[in-house]
Order: sequence, then structure tokens, then C-alpha cells
Amino acid sequence: AAVAADTGEVFYANNLVKHARYNVYPLPGMSPLETTESIVVDPADDLTSPFGWHDTNGVEGSEFTDTRGNNIFSQMGEVGVGLPVVTSRPDGGVNHDFLLGHDPLMPANDPDNIDFAAQQAFYLGNITHDVLARYGFDEGAGNFQATNYSGLPGGGDQMVINVYDEDAICNAYYVPSPDGDVGIIEMGFCGNTVPSRDSSIDASVLIHEYAHGLVERLVAGPLMPAGSTGDDQIGAMHEGTADYLALFFTMDINDAPDTPVEVGEYYFGTGGRRNPYAYDMT
Repeated sequence: AAVAADTGEVFYANNLVKHARYNVYPLPGMSPLETTESIVVDPADDLTSPFGWHDTNGVEGSEFTDTRGNNIFSQMGEVGVGLPVVTSRPDGGVNHDFLLGHDPLMPANDPDNIDFAAQQAFYLGNITHDVLARYGFDEGAGNFQATNYSGLPGGGDQMVINVYDEDAICNAYYVPSPDGDVGIIEMGFCGNTVPSRDSSIDASVLIHEYAHGLVERLVAGPLMPAGSTGDDQIGAMHEGTADYLALFFTMDINDAPDTPVEVGEYYFGTGGRRNPYAYDMT
């Protein structure tokens, strides 16, 4: 498997409560078009993921060494009854070293690239969870967590992200669920480019899909039946808010108001939306 070069950061492997390393395309970079791979160390938020990203019981010591935890399960898998039937999931070992590299010269179906996509999805999904919890999408608001550390009801609903989904060719989608039921994001791949690309490598697409879960639970309410925001809002409130959140997470300090931003540009290879987002309305 391709492995990223170790950049030499100090890593305290003796403390396995939180410490972990992830080789990713880091935010605020939207995709490989804007940033390069680098190793992020201990990115879990002390307040919103106090036991790290690989815990599920709120007790010192992680439950998983692969890309599973309290906020996110990411893998190549298919949706079945309950949780997906897993076919591939990267494992970082007891030190939580997720150092797989991405080979942009290989297609999305390359096994190493599939594992990297799950690694990238785990990072992006967890960052999104942690930031949104800081802004109020927390356990009381019905967020996505396997265990609610506060003891509030509604656990058992971590966000499951399936990468390289053959049912979402040149697409990606969120499967609605009320609080207490697992949320599912299906991340597809697209052959508009050579080689093909996985949507999980494009932060604007993955965060956009996570935002559908945010809108569903905050607008309809965490206990409302799935899809309660109504199909008439799919092209308006859902899509606009999801794009906004993707832009929020990928804003760069050097961006200017008239800088056009394409949501999904990397994934689709031909630009994303009909028009880029920019201050210039033309």
C-alpha cells in the first residue's frame, strides 16, 4: 500500500486516548486542486470529541483502530439491514497511524485509493462533526454520535460514510434518519476525468452531504421521520445550505469576494454547479 512520508512531528504513542495521525488533504483545502497531502496530528476537538475519534464508550482507550468511532464510520461498503456490509476499511493500528497516500495517477477503484478515500472521509466527517457541535449541533440538538457522552437519549446514530459507492456514479447522497438511527452518506465516483475520481477526495462534496443531515435534523427536528423537510425543499433550502456549509469549511484566508468557487470542481472534473459562487453575479 502507498504510505505517506513521515514529516517528523512528535507523536506521543504512550497516550492512546486521543493521539492519532492522518495523512489527508487538509481543510481548508477543497481538493488536490488547492492543497497537497500532509499529516495532521491529534485533530480531534477536546470539547466535542473528548475521547478522540476512535472511542465509542467514553472510557479511556479507543474501541477501534480502523476508521470507526463515535462520530464516523467510513469504509467501502454497501447499505444493508442496519449497518453496511463492509468490504474495505483502513486500519491505523494501536497507534492510530493512518498514513496511506493517494495516487492521483491511479483510478478511483485502485484498492489503495479506496482505502485513502475512507481515510479522507473519516477526517472530513469528524472535523465537520466537531465544528458543528461547537456551533450548537450537539447531542441535545440531535447530532450524529454512537454514544451521547452527556447521557441524553438519541445515541446509536453515528454517520456512516460509504466510499466508492457504485450506486452513486458521478453523484453522492445522504439517506435521512431521525435521531437515534444511523445516518448514511453514499459517496460515489466519477469517470469524467482520466483517471476516475472518488467524491470523498473533494471536501465540498462530502461536507455538502453531511449538511443535508444537519438541515434535516435542525429544520424538521431531530425526532421527526426521515425526509420531514419535504421534497419541495430539495432544490432550495437543502441544496443551498449544503453548498454554503461546504464553502464555509473551505474558505481560504487569501480568498477574495470576487474569487469564483466551484463546488464539486475536482470530483466532476468539468466544474460543479451551473455557476460558480462569487460576489460577481455575472
